[in-house]
Amino acid sequence: MNAPWRAFKDLETPDVIHHLAVESELLDDATAPPTIYLWSGGEAVVIGRNQNPWSEASPDSLQHERPLLARRVSGGGAVYHGPGNLNFCISMPRALHAPHQRLAEIATVVSQVSGKDVTVDEQYNLRLDGRKISGTAFRLIRDRALHHGTLLVHADLAKLRAALQAEELQIATQAVASRPASVTNAGREGQVAEFAKALLVHFCGQADAPPPAT
Repeated sequence: MNAPWRAFKDLETPDVIHHLAVESELLDDATAPPTIYLWSGGEAVVIGRNQNPWSEASPDSLQHERPLLARRVSGGGAVYHGPGNLNFCISMPRALHAPHQRLAEIATVVSQVSGKDVTVDEQYNLRLDGRKISGTAFRLIRDRALHHGTLLVHADLAKLRAALQAEELQIATQAVASRPASVTNAGREGQVAEFAKALLVHFCGQADAPPPAT
């Protein structure tokens, strides 16, 4: 990397709304250097900015399991968040935006930690053994770019499938629909911090980072 990187990490705060707000602030900070923010939060279904929540999340799951329903600033499909996920957010000047390069770097790091071959597909997903371990989404505004994703480290895949099993709507909608995919986990229980450390070392040359100021 030519430009120095700034890093933040917060694996303790369960409030997904807080983390999404931090991501929005990073995008809006026009003077900030390239920044990586790694976080893990509580259970939530997070949908893209152009999606219809009723066609993306299971009403039964939202009523009985009560995961938070939230909307992010970027496009893309619905994502299940939970303690077994590691979320990565990269914000930088638009001129430095190179999503495939960043994902290739992340794939290399995940491969090293997991001991398995992780690849990047044409839709900017990370895959392990042909199954998806992370999707990604983007937002470009003025001179800034945001690129983020959710890495399934040791996610509860049964809860994930139940939460994203939406009912078919009987009304017409122009909302963007998610593309369901076969998923798997990249790691084992308790490895979220290990993956975060490896990513920080790769991008910033440091093993830890502070939480963002609030």
